[in-house]
Amino acid sequence: MSLPAEVTRRIGPRNLRRVVYDAETIRRRIAELGREITGAYPGGDLLLVGLLKGSFMFLADLVREIERPLQVASSGLAPTGPGGSPLGGSSCCTILRPASRASTLCSLRI
Repeated sequence: MSLPAEVTRRIGPRNLRRVVYDAETIRRRIAELGREITGAYPGGDLLLVGLLKGSFMFLADLVREIERPLQVASSGLAPTGPGGSPLGGSSCCTILRPASRASTLCSLRI
């Protein structure tokens, strides 16, 4: 499959079988989510939490689409298996203490 030049520039020579969601589809869905969140949480404190390193890009786009005051935080996971092996599971390595009565939404990169 031939990829658009913009995608080829970003991913380099890696072979991809297909693009599952194009940029416009992702942009539209993030805008929809922003409207849904704005409507669902009209007042009070709102804390958006990005989990894992890769979520910041999604979260940055989402924050731009939410039309209300909010705060952003990030957190990560640490391996808990023997010798730091990820096979034993993971645990949260950052403890967040949001303001009292804050609605908290999390973004997990999977």
